[in-house]
Amino acid sequence: MRDLKPKKYLGQHFLKDSNISKKISTSLISKSSQTIIEIGPGMGILTQHLISKKTQTYFVELDRSDNVYLLGQSEIQDSTFIHNAQWSVPGSGQFISKLTPSLDSVIYSTVFGSGNGINISPTAFLVDLCNKMYLAGWGGSINNLSILNNNAGSTFNMPITADAFQNSTDGSDFYIMVLEDDASGLVYGSYFGGSVSSEHVDGGTSRFDRKGKVYQAICASCGGSSDLPIEPINALSPTNNSNCNLGVFKMDFNFLSFASGMESLTFLKFFIAFCKTKFFATCV
Repeated sequence: MRDLKPKKYLGQHFLKDSNISKKISTSLISKSSQTIIEIGPGMGILTQHLISKKTQTYFVELDRSDNVYLLGQSEIQDSTFIHNAQWSVPGSGQFISKLTPSLDSVIYSTVFGSGNGINISPTAFLVDLCNKMYLAGWGGSINNLSILNNNAGSTFNMPITADAFQNSTDGSDFYIMVLEDDASGLVYGSYFGGSVSSEHVDGGTSRFDRKGKVYQAICASCGGSSDLPIEPINALSPTNNSNCNLGVFKMDFNFLSFASGMESLTFLKFFIAFCKTKFFATCV
């Protein structure tokens, strides 16, 4: 990466002086009312200083009007990331912000979680056709290993709705949330995971499609347990010889379905009615 050279005919310039980049990041972060987006990080000289300020953005999404949505984490627990939002959980370490297309103004911003700092590592984010926001992430003991030296928390006390697929957690599960347009309310909140093992992602694939379906690959039933939610009960390998197995679930927010399996990757589904919203029709 250090051998990367800028192409002058493209107008590229790489910042190399660490002292200057540190001064830039300090100046930017001190203006807490501003949202900072780094485009084209080059060799990461400025990036490393921005990250050290304990606020980071994982995902960037656009809606049909090219408004910009950010999903990230912050150790800042004051009202910095709460702006023009009817719904929030103050003190939480996950934020969603909506910016104008020109990035010169914050339309709204809100925070969610347990109200006690960072809970999850985000894995997927979507803004659908009706501007509802969908997200998934995981948290718990794997994020809290002593060798990581971080302030990550657990999945206890996350916002859960009455129609949640799973309303309880062992503190180390996946969390799925749907937030209403303009952060006016929580549409859906649920856990997904076993009662013993610590579900997590070491680099698995996850994504939403534009209709609001999430596809999530996870490390599941680790340590010899077999506690990941399965339907029907025999939809998995008959043996568990691995420290961690590949589990897969799918949630469809017209109908909730999931498929999960061990290393055999057998996919079976069942459907649960979830909501009346019909995408590509009327937004409610």
